[in-house]
Amino acid sequence: MDDFYIVVTEEDYGYALEAMKAVVSEYLMSMGLKLHPNKRYVQEVRKGCPFLGKIVRVDCLLPGKRFRKNAKRVLRRFVETGNNYEGVVSYIGMSKHMSTKKYMAELIEGLGGRYRY
Repeated sequence: MDDFYIVVTEEDYGYALEAMKAVVSEYLMSMGLKLHPNKRYVQEVRKGCPFLGKIVRVDCLLPGKRFRKNAKRVLRRFVETGNNYEGVVSYIGMSKHMSTKKYMAELIEGLGGRYRY
């Protein structure tokens, strides 16, 4: 089975944990699936959770590690060689769907600051 998330408030945490053990486990069993007992991870919602290449937070979507690494590589190659304009446009387009203005500005500044975002 693939990953899934259950997001609850701090007040509902105790109830949600019990519900996950009972209701979710029962639902998965009806489909012939089960939760791995040692692969449950509980994290505060304010820290965000990685999902589909983004960090999902209560108020925004942040770029994940892979996005940041690849965007830096593509932008660096463009600055050095002038090639791969399409790659740069692609990462700028993807970044429009996340809260990346500060990250992209810092990245471009670090690469010479010759371009505006």
